[in-house]
Amino acid sequence: MQELVGSMNWLSTQTRPDITTITAILAQYNHSCSPGHIDSAKYAIRYLIDSAGMGIKFSSKADHDLESFVKFPIDPSQLTPLTNANWGPQDQSVPNPNDPPILLDLFKSRSIAGYIIWLGGPFDWCSKRQTYTACSSAEAEIGAVDECTKTL
Repeated sequence: MQELVGSMNWLSTQTRPDITTITAILAQYNHSCSPGHIDSAKYAIRYLIDSAGMGIKFSSKADHDLESFVKFPIDPSQLTPLTNANWGPQDQSVPNPNDPPILLDLFKSRSIAGYIIWLGGPFDWCSKRQTYTACSSAEAEIGAVDECTKTL
């Protein structure tokens, strides 16, 4: 498990920011993983294999075939930070109505915030669990902006 998560961590910090969140969640269970955690790690590895053509390429050479974009035009000469966050726990499963209620630990109900900074392409990115429990999605988003401005 540690070898799988370590490899995923290297990829998430170097060329595959899309797996940062699942890598961080799986890393919490390195010391006591269940068969389900190992299956989740293998699922993430299969995703990486199936999407091996995706990634980020950094080059000082002009390459007209290489481009970076999001869903709206961004001026490549300007530094553009983008942030996002989710509110609450990462487990979005639907509980069985017959099961007793589950009390979540404080650390498991913290939001995950992330940012990406564009300068002609992805310049820096981060995704991590927030240090506090947000009371609303707006507060979680403000926390993500705060994390990004600390970087700038």
